[in-house]
This record gives sequence, C-alpha cells and structure tokens, in this order.
Amino acid sequence: MTLQVPFESFASTLRRRLQGDEVFLRTYVGTTLATASTPETKFVLASRTTLSLADARKRLEAEGFRVFDGGWLVQDELEADVVTADHIHVAAVAYLAEGGKPGLWVDAWGYAPTEVQVIQALIEELATDGEVEGLTYDQFAAAAHPTVVLVPPGQIQDFIRQKEG
Repeated sequence: MTLQVPFESFASTLRRRLQGDEVFLRTYVGTTLATASTPETKFVLASRTTLSLADARKRLEAEGFRVFDGGWLVQDELEADVVTADHIHVAAVAYLAEGGKPGLWVDAWGYAPTEVQVIQALIEELATDGEVEGLTYDQFAAAAHPTVVLVPPGQIQDFIRQKEG
C-alpha cells in the first residue's frame, strides 16, 4: 500500500505517520521520487517533486532526515501526477551554434516549462556534455539568439490526428 502526499507535506507526514528519519530518493518519470517506510509499517510513503535530485536531498537533509539513493518499490503509476502521453510537453530551441551553424535541441517535460526553464535545461545539457563551461543564460541568449517553441499536449494530439486523417 502506498500513501502519496504532496512534497511540501512529505516531511511532516513522515514524522507523523512513520516516526522515521530515513528517506530514499531517485528519479522517476522526469521527476524526483521520495519514499520512506519502516519494517513495522505496512505502507510506503511516496511523493514526487519537480525539484532536482540534489535540491530535494538538500531540502530533506535541512529538515533533519538522512537521505539515501534508491527507493522503496511503489505501484507502477503514482496517482494524479503521473506523466502520460496526455501530459507530455515538448520544447524545442533553435539557435546559432558554434561557427554560425544552426542548432536544434528538443526535450520533453511532464509539466509546462517556461522558456527560461527550457533554455536553462539546454545550457545545463551543453555543460554536462562538455560543450560549454560557465555559460550564463544572458551570454547564451546574446550569442546564440535562441528561439523557443513550446508544444502542449493538446497540440501534439492534434498533430497526430491530422496525420491519421
């Protein structure tokens, strides 16, 4: 049995229901999943957040919890906020890459990202891949002249229906 709560209530619910101090974190469908349980309980406490794994860890450690990598097994789909095809938001960034070549980056989210979040995700990926170092949002915007396109789930479904005739 799984008790799912909003992330903002996770710490207080963990103290109240489990009296435990251990939390396990892992990524799950583009989010961070926090789980907790004890051998004496017959349920898993679970919560999803859009915070990064590192930020969720910091927040829970600041609340006094011991945080570990991993997670208790929970049902295949957490209710209400699970990301399905009906909830996928696609974002694309067209930009000038090195040497004036055109660049195109595409990603997907389980929520509607802002243009700033999309560009920041692109910059983070470029940094992770070793393509840039220490590049700020403003520097990228000035040099690459990015154009962001956000495609919400309804529009994605419309594209598919148009092809199916």
